[in-house]
Amino acid sequence: MSFESEKHFNNYQKFPRGLRRSGYFTIKESTVLEECGQAMTDLYNGKRKPKDAAEKLFVQQIDLIRKQIQDQAETINVEVVTDFNTKCYAKYLKVMTPTKIHRLGNQTASQDDAGGDSSEDSSIE
Repeated sequence: MSFESEKHFNNYQKFPRGLRRSGYFTIKESTVLEECGQAMTDLYNGKRKPKDAAEKLFVQQIDLIRKQIQDQAETINVEVVTDFNTKCYAKYLKVMTPTKIHRLGNQTASQDDAGGDSSEDSSIE
């Protein structure tokens, strides 16, 4: 059977109530991640070699997602994935990837204004 693992997968740092209650995943997706997520993580990190065709397909398709993450793409395109297991793990990676925050304005100017000059304060006394 594909994606066999002895460990139950959960990320309690990001999802303190578990994957099912996070609101990001459907029941079916969270079940797949909880049962097969440890094997998927090992395949993603290269700690485990693919055992069958389904795992080889997972590795091929997740490499496309890995390239998008490394290129720091604005959005991770999950549409390139056809396998359901890979879609679940790609969605997990999408949730785990930090979002970029775009700020308007010049940050250095606001830091200079907020910091002030301490020498002026001491000369007033």
